Amino acid sequence: MDCEYFGTTCSGFAFANKKDLDKTTTPILNDYINWRDQPFAFPKTSTSILYDHEGNVKKWGWSADKHKTSHAGDYYVKNIKLYLDEDLLPTLPNPRTFLPPGKIVVDVIADYLKKLLEVLMDELREKYGNDVSIENVLFCLTVPAMWSDRAKHSMRVAAEKAGMVQSRYSQRLILVLEPEAAAYYIMNYSPRKIGLEPNDRLMVVDAGGGTADLIVHRLKRSGNLEEVCRGSGESCGSTFVDEEMYTWLKNKLGPVWKRMEADNVSLAEYFNEPWQKIKLSFRGDMDDASFDIPAKLSKAYMTNEDRARLNGGDEIIITENDVRNFFHNSVVKIKKLIRDLLDECGGKIEKCILVGGFGSSQYLLNCIKKDFGSCFNQILRTEEPGSAILKGAVLCGLDPFFIQARRCALSYGIEAIAKVSSWKLGIIPGKKKKPGLFIQIAEKGELIEASQYKEKGIFRPAKPNQTILPIKIYSINERKAEFKRVHKDGFSYHGKISVSMPDVGRGIDRPVMVRMYLGQPDIKVVAINVNTGEEYSTTFNPFASLEDMQSSGSSQYNYSKFSHKCYYKLLFI
Repeated sequence: MDCEYFGTTCSGFAFANKKDLDKTTTPILNDYINWRDQPFAFPKTSTSILYDHEGNVKKWGWSADKHKTSHAGDYYVKNIKLYLDEDLLPTLPNPRTFLPPGKIVVDVIADYLKKLLEVLMDELREKYGNDVSIENVLFCLTVPAMWSDRAKHSMRVAAEKAGMVQSRYSQRLILVLEPEAAAYYIMNYSPRKIGLEPNDRLMVVDAGGGTADLIVHRLKRSGNLEEVCRGSGESCGSTFVDEEMYTWLKNKLGPVWKRMEADNVSLAEYFNEPWQKIKLSFRGDMDDASFDIPAKLSKAYMTNEDRARLNGGDEIIITENDVRNFFHNSVVKIKKLIRDLLDECGGKIEKCILVGGFGSSQYLLNCIKKDFGSCFNQILRTEEPGSAILKGAVLCGLDPFFIQARRCALSYGIEAIAKVSSWKLGIIPGKKKKPGLFIQIAEKGELIEASQYKEKGIFRPAKPNQTILPIKIYSINERKAEFKRVHKDGFSYHGKISVSMPDVGRGIDRPVMVRMYLGQPDIKVVAINVNTGEEYSTTFNPFASLEDMQSSGSSQYNYSKFSHKCYYKLLFI
């Protein structure tokens, strides 16, 4: 059992052996801290990767950071996870400007996961023996709860490309929501017990390098958790605090920065280490500090006028107010997320706990306590910000039903065509020009048990000689969407399942049930031929194109027998 955490700034893994559960009810959780070129002992390495001019991986992790300026023509890539946030994407630089030719974002993530996988397998074989194979490993890949289904699916694609599994739909690959992993670890294994009672509610604020991801759970009498209201989040982690600082620093340096930029010299090369010390120790007040200007930088890029403007060219003064301004936008956004979630959940919540790298910030904790002290009985942070999600994700893999129920993120259903004369509804392929209607199966915000499915109605072939029933699946970010037009009213297409119906002798008396399992991070769709009992099931392929589904080679999507040009209908009774 392995958890792979791919973060914006740092990534890592933890693992446990299921055989240990035969000896004890408490699994032994192992993380890894022996990363190459690490500046300090930490259960994660830098989410950075260095390519040569041909797109081959030269270095990764801390080693990529160390050697990023070693050779002209190399491609140094970091913060690539931000490109999976669809809301943030329009504001980011085009990845073609910094990726090797022919590489796309998912390729970079796959290359990184492949390197992470190599270290993991070496560690497993050293600990458990050389006969350990990759087929023995159940991978729990963490993703932000705030991500779209498309972004989560991209991580499945990357895992397949990295060689973790042969198919992105493999049973050996499960997705774990990062704040849920944190909640599990905090509830059961954290050195600091938070003392929840049955029916108490817990808000987890997972503030990392890229995202702030919030979720609220209620403790059931069974000891399991259920989601109180749908979580929310935004890309406003500590990376954006860094960006504010570097923008300020560029303005301070003025023409010096322009000369450095012309030579493709990074400010982080000179100023990241002293800045991280200031950021990590900032509590809200501080004496004036300074960035020493290295002699190498001064000699290469500063004129006498620059030195006169910058206190003789030896240092740049940074004040308490400067640092507050760097934090300001991210802190304001996180506080808004907390306020909105409190309002949605109906007022006071018993506990709030901060996790993640940015969650360890004393300044962020102080700001939250100041504004929300009366909204929680207790606000605290985990003592293990670096490993809480790593270890919690392993626990989620061992006990996938610890989160007993989740809120539906969207409304899900099936496309239909209205027969106005009889008000019978039919499912058709996408090239039918007549607009389809939405048969809603699950409602946004609905609480769904982890093992529960939702179904609606009986579907039948519209023609007696019909041999294929295509089930087209859509979603919408609205609660009530029954009978809206899927091609006009903001729906997202998720894909199809083609149900084989060869027994044409029964005419249209060949009913099909469609079920959706929506209580897990991965959505599963099952179509059942009621006469034969045959099931057609798949882990959902969210928002993917038809071409992507076909190229995956997955037998779970039987599209090769289905023509776009046929107009088979499926009646909804």
